Amino acid sequence: MGLLTNLFISIINLVFVAMDILLLMILAKIVYQRWRPFWLKQVVDTVEPLISSVLCHFQRLTSRMTGKTYPEKTLLVLLVICLSVTRFIIATLL
Repeated sequence: MGLLTNLFISIINLVFVAMDILLLMILAKIVYQRWRPFWLKQVVDTVEPLISSVLCHFQRLTSRMTGKTYPEKTLLVLLVICLSVTRFIIATLL
């Protein structure tokens, strides 16, 4: 029984790490769009396909739920809020 519990907690920790990495990528993109530091261009170019893929799926989900389409910056903010709320919900369940 202890093995299954530890496996479950390990999977939850990996989900938290994935959320943190996604948030860092979104933050890097937002900072680059706002201030355009030259040293951040390569990072943003590298993570752009992943972020656009996640935003595409999130756009479909939000348009299905609300019936509206949102610009990219609004979607990024909504995604950060949803990830934070999801993280709090998972943490309170444990």
